[in-house]
Amino acid sequence: MDWYMVSQKGLKGTSRPTHYHILQADFGTPAELQQLTFDLCHLYARATKVVSRPAPVYYAHRAAFLAQYYKDGYREENMFEVGSTTSHGSRGSGGSVQSIVLGINICNTVYFA
Repeated sequence: MDWYMVSQKGLKGTSRPTHYHILQADFGTPAELQQLTFDLCHLYARATKVVSRPAPVYYAHRAAFLAQYYKDGYREENMFEVGSTTSHGSRGSGGSVQSIVLGINICNTVYFA
């Protein structure tokens, strides 16, 4: 089962429907799941209005962004290189993808910042 939902009021005609897919139905009826999803769109603490996706999605995105600061060898000057408009041609950035391992003290923390 899948559905589209517009949970927020469109400002200047900018409403964006979000497409949801149910992979495994362990939560009762589809109507209850749709209501839960709609209710979670009202719980994001960093916004003053209703958001387009459920709050846990935004918190996961925020935690993934903040994970770079817990990486070994993090340097503050690297922060500005991410938004660079310099072209590297066809060779790319030359960097390698590094895995991030969070410590046991961080793994159960929810980021609200």
